[in-house]
Amino acid sequence: MALRLHAITVHEGPVTNLLPAGIATLPVRELMALVAEAPYTRVAPDPEDAVRVGAILDGVAARRALLPAPYGTVFRGRDALERWMELHYVALCDALAFVEDRAAVRVHVRKQGDVEGDAMALADTIFRGLRRRAVAAVLIGGGDDVVATSAFLVERDLWGAFEDGVQEEARRFPTLDVSLSGPWAPYDFVRLQFVI
Repeated sequence: MALRLHAITVHEGPVTNLLPAGIATLPVRELMALVAEAPYTRVAPDPEDAVRVGAILDGVAARRALLPAPYGTVFRGRDALERWMELHYVALCDALAFVEDRAAVRVHVRKQGDVEGDAMALADTIFRGLRRRAVAAVLIGGGDDVVATSAFLVERDLWGAFEDGVQEEARRFPTLDVSLSGPWAPYDFVRLQFVI
């Protein structure tokens, strides 16, 4: 049976109590894959499944370092996944060390009434101010009612200070709605390579 990879985490202490039925673990040295049995086929996008898997990963990420896999990643079998983990072992360990004790947050900027000037330029100013309070930042883009969204990787110990920074930026720009969502697993800061 093929395995659908949800994430890679550290193999220390029990994690099974954090996982619902159907999610298993596959240890490889100090690493552990969170997997589920699946057919070896392309996984069709399913919003309900994405929300369910996201909630599982966010719950695990709240307690330990975690590298989320792209949605729908399927390996032919256990051997293929173990080979991939061995091949990328050092990079995976380094990535886990980078996200350890850190959480991802997204900051959204929306128009709120009449905005004087370029709303995107104002959003950039807000993101620059917040960047000083984070380890890393990635601009995500905008949408229908969203001027821009940016993801930030924040030290867990400094989470409150980051929230205070978001509130300060919201007060500085009253014609913009500045809000945050999270903490999340570090989806925006992980790019897994699937070359065997």
